[in-house]
Parts: sequence; structure tokens; C-alpha cells
Amino acid sequence: VINVALGGTLYQDMYSQRNRPTLQHFQKAPLPQGTHSISVTPDSYLEKIIGGGDAILVNSHHHESIKAVSSQLNISALAKDGVIEGVESKDDDLIIGVQWHPEAMYTTDSKQDALFADFMKRVARYARATSADK
Repeated sequence: VINVALGGTLYQDMYSQRNRPTLQHFQKAPLPQGTHSISVTPDSYLEKIIGGGDAILVNSHHHESIKAVSSQLNISALAKDGVIEGVESKDDDLIIGVQWHPEAMYTTDSKQDALFADFMKRVARYARATSADK
């Protein structure tokens, strides 16, 4: 939704619209369980939150995915099949989007919990800044 709102496009059904092999992104395992790994883009804001490398395990429960990335976003994570799993704003840290479901994994995975902690920190900072402007 973020990508489309900012002018990007998406695959409405990546299994039928992508012209390359695609991992199972609609997992059969319970949602709190990670089923495939992602590669986090070096020097991205996402890397600062959850760390880098290409072995971060995430869950997956979707059939849509980003096709053309908005000119206002950078890719911050990819699945091994090339599906875009994370994007973030080029301008600031106010927009960070992930394709997986950290809300189902945060109690058992500290990386997923770190996403929420960082989000709350950014919300508090934004709230202080906007209330100071009044």
C-alpha cells in the first residue's frame, strides 16, 4: 500500500505475474514461525534496527508484492527469489515498510520486537516535534 500510494506498482498475484520461480510466500506453517530468509540492504535504516546479513528468518503470508518501487523509496530487504520484502523512505526515517508479519513473531524473535521498539521511538519523537510546533 505504501509503495502504490507513493507511485509504485505491485504484482497483484506474484505467482502468476512474475516470470521467475517464486518461494512459497503464503506459508503453511504457523504464522509465528519464520519460513524463509531475507537479505537486508547494507547501510539501510532497517539494518540499523534488525541487523544485516542474508540469514534473517521471517514469516510470509501474502500473494502480492512490489513490482516497480516508488522513486521515493529504497529497497531495504529482499527474499532469495528477488521478492521485495522491505522498503524505506529516501528522505527520512518516517516510512519503513516490511512485507512479513513481525506482529506475529515479536514475542519469540528479538529482531521483530526491535521493529516495534524503533517504531514507538520514532512516533514519540514525531509527537514531541509536532507538539513543539504548536
